[in-house]
Amino acid sequence: MRDFHELTRATISVWDADFNQLMFYPESMQELCSAVKSSDKGKQCCFESDMRACIKSAQRKHPYTFTCHAGLADTAVPIYYENEIIAYMMFGQIRDREQQLSDFDRVRTLCKKYGIEEAEAKRYYDRLPVLSSRQIEAAADFLTMSTLYLHVSQMIKIEQNKLAADIDGYITRNIELPLSVEDLCRRFGISKNCLYDISHAFFNTTIKNYIINKKLDTAKHYLTTTQMPVSQVSIRSGFGDYNYFIRIFRQRVGITPLAYRKKFPLKIIAQG
Repeated sequence: MRDFHELTRATISVWDADFNQLMFYPESMQELCSAVKSSDKGKQCCFESDMRACIKSAQRKHPYTFTCHAGLADTAVPIYYENEIIAYMMFGQIRDREQQLSDFDRVRTLCKKYGIEEAEAKRYYDRLPVLSSRQIEAAADFLTMSTLYLHVSQMIKIEQNKLAADIDGYITRNIELPLSVEDLCRRFGISKNCLYDISHAFFNTTIKNYIINKKLDTAKHYLTTTQMPVSQVSIRSGFGDYNYFIRIFRQRVGITPLAYRKKFPLKIIAQG
């Protein structure tokens, strides 16, 4: 991934078959993308755009180059093992030289909805890497061929990928529970060290932090889509201690849950 970035200057990421991001290089994304993702709406639109592209690449069984939701050129590359999709590689956050996929007018228009001023968007746009359509195609072909090496060298460990996805799914489905390290180890029959290794490798943080962040994401969802009292949001998000919920929310989000709710227009959905 590092070598690919050095050659193309494009960012590159690896996703599992359930669209969980496993790796991203380099650590810092392009300034324009960082600005877009600074809002929850931009972050969600980015994820949905990437997911749709991955699905299309899998349907075509071939790399799929497209214009992302922010107006940049991105490419999704499907990775198969024994004719079954197991992962995706994506590269992009770039401009195409021919401006068939990305041009500033498009970027400016799309970025307005994320509150990015035109001068700021132009400054970020001018700093993006530029590749020709042929270079993008060659890069996609290079990644496709590289998947053979990934299988041989076991850089993509199928079983660990699946286990990481299973752990993530279990946490999501049982977000209201305490979800301790010991509980997860018993549930999946693995040691603490194994769980720690998987969490760092696939979630890019400790398992404790990952669980807290997932609970906070759930709380944000309830705060912005329901009129549920904050105390109930705390319970539904898996925070047994209300005072701890308020403290950790303010510590990690920067404001209280009530202040967070007031920042967003409420779009009520049915409470389950």
